[in-house]
Amino acid sequence: MSVALKKIQGDFDQAEYDFFLRGGFILDKENFPKNPAPDWLTDKAWEDIVDLDTKLPTFNGITQSL
Repeated sequence: MSVALKKIQGDFDQAEYDFFLRGGFILDKENFPKNPAPDWLTDKAWEDIVDLDTKLPTFNGITQSL
């Protein structure tokens, strides 16, 4: 229902929604930044955060925030 309302209001980003549903997928890990907190941040979560940073403009800079 929330998604439907956001679409009607014109405040909806399909790419962000798709990422929320499916998560990230990284093929090239050659230049992949190292997980800064492996004690509490899983490698999969870190991959998703890096993917967010690189693919969705709203989240640019999130990796530096960690």
